[in-house]
Amino acid sequence: LQTLGRRAFFQCFSLVSAYMGGCEAVPDAAFASCSSLQSVSFGRNIISIGTEAFAECTNLTQISLGNRLETIGESAFRRCAKLAKIAFPATLSKMGSFAFYECASLEEISIPGLVKIIPLAAFRGCMSLASVTIAEGVQTIGNDAFHDCASIQSIVLPASLTTLGEGAFEYCISMEWMVLGRLKSV
Repeated sequence: LQTLGRRAFFQCFSLVSAYMGGCEAVPDAAFASCSSLQSVSFGRNIISIGTEAFAECTNLTQISLGNRLETIGESAFRRCAKLAKIAFPATLSKMGSFAFYECASLEEISIPGLVKIIPLAAFRGCMSLASVTIAEGVQTIGNDAFHDCASIQSIVLPASLTTLGEGAFEYCISMEWMVLGRLKSV
């Protein structure tokens, strides 16, 4: 299968796992609200994940993104409450607003340097997020990007970071320390 249509499996409530070996793109809302979906695996071809592609997949626990992914769309994994781990490939360069909004079980992330902007509320409400690594190359952390990530205790911001948006770390109640690098705008 090379092409998958928008909303192709939208609200397929009994779907438990998906493997897409030949697809280059997961279109908008392709698997949105598949409440039983637990695991997703992509072959080496996946380049983009569309808007709300896996939004509200409340039982999704495992996802393998391959090593060619470049783009994650807006709200792509919004409210995937059981998603605890996700490994971004070094090729990732763009992430949409609210991409991982309220992924309450997400524990750790490492943002690669090709991502220049961590957008609006990208990880807002990820209550279990304790380990955040932001690579050199990231320039902007958008408004509310890590708002209400109550488990973050510390963070080192790269020297490439020039802008830190409003409320970027608001309500990170466990935050004990941070290193700001050469930040130009707060």
